[in-house]
Amino acid sequence: MLAPRRRIDLESQLGPLSGALGVLQCAAAAAYLESGATGNVLATAGGPRHDATAALLLTPPPALRPSTQERGQHP
Repeated sequence: MLAPRRRIDLESQLGPLSGALGVLQCAAAAAYLESGATGNVLATAGGPRHDATAALLLTPPPALRPSTQERGQHP
C-alpha cells in the first residue's frame, strides 16, 4: 500500500487547460523538486471524461535521491 501523498489538481483550480495542463504540471513539479523535496512527482492528465491520458514521472536530481546518498550523509 502506498503512503498518502500531497495531491494538487491544477485543472480543478484553473479550469480546463487543454494541452497547457501538462506544461503547468511540469513547471509545478520542477518547482516542487527545486525546493528540496526528495520524493518523486507523478504528473497526469486526462481520465474518464477525456479522450486521451498521459503521465510523466519526475524525480529529484541524483544528489537529492536517498538511494544515491551514502549512509549518514544528508544534502
